[in-house]
Amino acid sequence: MAVGGGSVIDTGKAVNIVISEEVDDIIELKGAKLKKTMQPFIVIPTTAGTGSEVTYAAMLRDAENNAKLLFASYNLFPDSALLDPRMTLTLPPLMTAATAMDALCHAMESCISNAHNPISDAHAFAAIKLIRRHLPMVLENENDVHSRFQLANAACMAGAAF
Repeated sequence: MAVGGGSVIDTGKAVNIVISEEVDDIIELKGAKLKKTMQPFIVIPTTAGTGSEVTYAAMLRDAENNAKLLFASYNLFPDSALLDPRMTLTLPPLMTAATAMDALCHAMESCISNAHNPISDAHAFAAIKLIRRHLPMVLENENDVHSRFQLANAACMAGAAF
């Protein structure tokens, strides 16, 4: 289970890779296809930004080599994701805006991608509309649980579109 933002969820995916693939160092799998079924994995996002709760990728930072490692596999989709706006209530306004901009970028990027399609466009356009409407409301009232839930939905849809 991973409870946190995109980095925490991606770290949870990485731990799941290490456990499921039975390796000591995840770098051993860099560029390799994941062969084994992952362990059950549930995520609870605490930000409304990356959409990692619905993606098949994990981005890790290799501080030793100053590089980013991307792992992508359909095995990395979480089994369940719980969107609870109460988990974002303690997120400060600046981070709320920054994570919403992350979701907005994912939505916009998926619209202009060569791989876009009617389904991804529907998710992306809906996410853009929700962010446009509800981010100002959350910034005006940090305790607006309804608008925070709409931002969580937008991040999830943008992640699916992306």
